[in-house]
Amino acid sequence: MKRPLALIRDVHAATDRHTEQLVREVTALGAAPPPCRAGCAWCCSEPVYAVRDEARLIAVVIRRMPPERQVEIRAAVRGWVERFATSALASEVAPDVVAYRRLRLPCPLLTGDGRCSIYQDRPGACRLHLAASDAGACEDLARRASQQFLRRRQPCVDLVMPLLERGPVETDHLVLLLHRELVGEAPRSGAYFVADLNSPAGRS
Repeated sequence: MKRPLALIRDVHAATDRHTEQLVREVTALGAAPPPCRAGCAWCCSEPVYAVRDEARLIAVVIRRMPPERQVEIRAAVRGWVERFATSALASEVAPDVVAYRRLRLPCPLLTGDGRCSIYQDRPGACRLHLAASDAGACEDLARRASQQFLRRRQPCVDLVMPLLERGPVETDHLVLLLHRELVGEAPRSGAYFVADLNSPAGRS
């Protein structure tokens, strides 16, 4: 049986193949390709959910970075958690995206120029998040609710089934999970969930 982090990379590779196929299909029908590109980080100020093994993989990547960068990321993770934990959105299962954006809590893994510092190992949620309308609908909060996204025909559970087959899968906001890996315990949000094939209800 594969180790958890190797399995996560397999799931990410399968997710990338799925989204690449989806983009090919919609562009073949005449639609414009997603406007998402390196340095466009509006979605990085929106809720990102991950499974704990994804946070563990990212923590491994961070621990290989120069010491000063590690210090910066840990400080940014602490600050993010402190602000989010005291917000009204921390207890919500699915925070409103516009309200979340108003918290001004960009992902602590972004570099100063708005690029993802762990892009190759970003969570599946980031890989699946592809805008279908122009990028202005992401940037402009007044238009954000009208932004469309490419929808998966393949249920998300199919992509994570290899993880579920190993046992319970813990999910929460990425940064809360990352805090637990890099800093120490962090509060659970209203979105915290444990999926278990042997327990359909699963929520803790």
